[in-house]
Amino acid sequence: MIKKIITVKNVGRLVDCSPKGDVEFRKINLIYSENGRGKTTIGAILRSLRTNEPTRIEARHTLGVAEKPEVLLRLDGSNATYKNGIWDCTLPDLEIFDADFVNENVFSGAYVDHEHKKNLYRFAVGEQGVLLAKKVDDLDDEIRTKNQNIKNVEHDIRPHILGSITLERFIGLSSNANIDLEIQAKEKDIEALRRSAEISSKALLSVIKLPSFPLQQFRETLAKQLTNVSSVAERMVREHLSRCMGENIEIWVSDGLASVKENTCPFCGRPLQGVELIEAYNKYFSSAYASLKSEISDRIATLETAFPQHDLLNLQKTIESNKTLSEFWKQFVVAQFPDIDFETIHRTWEKARTLGLESLRKKAAAPLETILVSLELEEALSDFDRTAEGAASYNQAVTLVNVEIQKKKAEIKSGNLVSAENDLNLLKNTKVRHAPNVDKLCNKYHQLVGEKAGLDVAKNKAKTDLDAYTKEVFDKFENSINGYLDKFGAGFRIVEVKKSYVGGKPSSLYRISINGVVVDLGDESTSDSTPSFKCTLSEGDKSTLAFAFFLARLDHDAKAGKLSSKLVVFDDPVSSYDNFRKECTQQQILRIAGLAKQVLVLSHDAYFLRLLWNGSDKAQVKTLAVIRSGQNSDITPWDVQKETQGDYFRNYFALVDFLEGSVGCDLRAVARCIRPLLEANLRLRFPKSFKPDEWLGDFIGKIAAAAGSDPLVCLKAQHQELSDINDYSKKYHHLQNPMADSEPISDIALQSYVKRTLKVIQGIFNATPII
Repeated sequence: MIKKIITVKNVGRLVDCSPKGDVEFRKINLIYSENGRGKTTIGAILRSLRTNEPTRIEARHTLGVAEKPEVLLRLDGSNATYKNGIWDCTLPDLEIFDADFVNENVFSGAYVDHEHKKNLYRFAVGEQGVLLAKKVDDLDDEIRTKNQNIKNVEHDIRPHILGSITLERFIGLSSNANIDLEIQAKEKDIEALRRSAEISSKALLSVIKLPSFPLQQFRETLAKQLTNVSSVAERMVREHLSRCMGENIEIWVSDGLASVKENTCPFCGRPLQGVELIEAYNKYFSSAYASLKSEISDRIATLETAFPQHDLLNLQKTIESNKTLSEFWKQFVVAQFPDIDFETIHRTWEKARTLGLESLRKKAAAPLETILVSLELEEALSDFDRTAEGAASYNQAVTLVNVEIQKKKAEIKSGNLVSAENDLNLLKNTKVRHAPNVDKLCNKYHQLVGEKAGLDVAKNKAKTDLDAYTKEVFDKFENSINGYLDKFGAGFRIVEVKKSYVGGKPSSLYRISINGVVVDLGDESTSDSTPSFKCTLSEGDKSTLAFAFFLARLDHDAKAGKLSSKLVVFDDPVSSYDNFRKECTQQQILRIAGLAKQVLVLSHDAYFLRLLWNGSDKAQVKTLAVIRSGQNSDITPWDVQKETQGDYFRNYFALVDFLEGSVGCDLRAVARCIRPLLEANLRLRFPKSFKPDEWLGDFIGKIAAAAGSDPLVCLKAQHQELSDINDYSKKYHHLQNPMADSEPISDIALQSYVKRTLKVIQGIFNATPII
């Protein structure tokens, strides 16, 4: 409860306000103020005190004054001080109906916007609802913050994403231990698709073929001897040939013997018959011998045919071709490409061929001799066998590579370059996704998304609790508001009151029903031709609606047992109201005054405050006024009865107060009260005698002319006195004296004429009234 305004400094027109006299507040406080004197400033101070909002005061810092605003109020058992931009306490049990309440909660100008709906929602649901709504708001704020954090992490992740893959898919990519190999393979696939024509026409690798060495037959031929040649003949031939001829003479002798004609020696011409050596030759160089020679020749030819030089050259070409093709296919095929050393083949080939032919030629020179396979030839043949094994492995690898090449050729026929590029992009994104720095960001994203999901669940639960509470409150709230609208004679109702979560935070929605036609609230974008709040309600209706909202909330507090501890402030609650609604407002304020701990009513309408004063227990009422003090304002006790008694009584008490010595009376103003007081008195006593456009001079003339049954005859005795007083007073009225403001005035003379005026009034009162 507020006990007293002690001081207000540098706030609006309250520059140095220190109320004097009996200015202590009571249960009901009526504060009168002309517009612009400081009434709204007092409301702003109280609103600031409610929630410690310094801007409410700082925005009204007196212009041209350097000193900071200060306020000191006396409360129950303590003081409330505003200094250096802050209150040292708050007074939360304040409910204030003023322009700020309307602008913040109901409408602003001609519109109801989203902020009004949110604020009205909070106002309607009360403290418990606000707590529930705050929980939703807090969770919503946390979700917004979490969303921003998620967005920030997204912002950090997106530069790492390649191509058009979505963030969610990127983050969800699984790790792959073989990712580098798969990327390489896919890059080969793409290159293959780009070069499909070339790949389709490119040859496969070729196998190589090495000859086999007929070692067993080779050994048999070298070791073969003739069994049908006598040892005597063999010895004679060998001794002779070795004695008479050089090496390799056997073939020469054998061929020469076969060429002998007429059994005569080609050298001496002698007959050969009976020559023992010739007989030995014939036995030695028999048909079996010729057969052996032929076999040896065949073996030589076979070896030369099996190991020809041109085959070796072709083999080299094949190996080189395979190497070239391998370099091409390695771009597109993942396989174990073959490799073989041609020089090794060449060396072992030549060595095996050369040593083999040497052995056969030795045998051919001495067919009947056993030629052993030399160790060197054995080694050469062993090397060649290993080379042949290598060639077999090489050919096996060629076969496997060709299988992969054939697959690649088939793939590119049915392949899709765009699809393959998308696959490669996905593989590359997979590699990037699981890089340590990116993986850390993605894990953070997962964490934040999980936390947000938890907040969403909590918010939905809080909204469910709030919705259940809101429905109950809004049903009652709608009924209560419409009850007040009926009492105020409003030609409309509110309908379809409900909650909304537009914008993420709870707000209120309602519509207006006029003569059964439902109209939307509309907003700034609503056309003037569309029925809405803006164009269907008068200013008085809008104010009535706002006041009904406020009263409905107070009813809610009363039912909850909270109103009895509250201070309720009404700032100009009857603006734009007709007399009927003023009376209804008076009734509701007095009803609230009976329920609340304290009520303050600030108004520029003195007669409305008189209406409240009339209906109150005078012992509980304090009346104050914000008055002009130089260029500024101050707060002072206020006599509501005197200030609202009408022109007649004001003029009368002005004269009486002057005679009683009231300090600070304006003599000229007192003099100007004489004539209207006399006119009003005469009109009241003789209402039929004076017309509306007649004044005191006319009245005096009629009294002078009165005769017979004229009711003014009874005033004949007052005629001269009225004339004298009129002559005096008219000097101070502009209509009769343009110099009225500079006309000299004497306090003593004025006292005399005031006494005479009051005496005349008494005389008029004693005259017989004519009705």
